[in-house]
Amino acid sequence: MCMTRRRAWMTLALLMSSSVTGCVAPARVGVEYCDHARPVYFDDAAQVDATPAPIRRQIRDANAVWRRLCG
Repeated sequence: MCMTRRRAWMTLALLMSSSVTGCVAPARVGVEYCDHARPVYFDDAAQVDATPAPIRRQIRDANAVWRRLCG
């Protein structure tokens, strides 16, 4: 009898705690993208000419993402 009553209270406590924790907003973990991301700029045309085309494309795409999300 005592074990059944204890099990019923444990089940009730578990159900109540799980129903309450489902409503809590999730905590922020880590940093947001816009908190640390910055666009990449070239200092002059010589740097642009010295940079390989695939790298320039990656920089262009990353800058576009930053502009869309943070700009």
